[in-house]
Amino acid sequence: MLARWLHIYLSMISFAIVFFFALTGLTLNHADKFGDQVKSVQEKGRLDLNWVKGTDTAKIAKLEIVEYLREKITLR
Repeated sequence: MLARWLHIYLSMISFAIVFFFALTGLTLNHADKFGDQVKSVQEKGRLDLNWVKGTDTAKIAKLEIVEYLREKITLR
């Protein structure tokens, strides 16, 4: 009796897990079929070279770059 109960409920749980992975796999591999299309826009411009000079990425003026982009191209 216990074996039958375990078999039924473990099978239902396993099916739910496999179904979840199948559903998420479809949505991730075919994202263009579900939802809105992603639109990419490429902008060109010039930055102040003092903001990005040097090899240390911690010294890049990230805040100034973001504020510049927000002002110039209405970055959200």
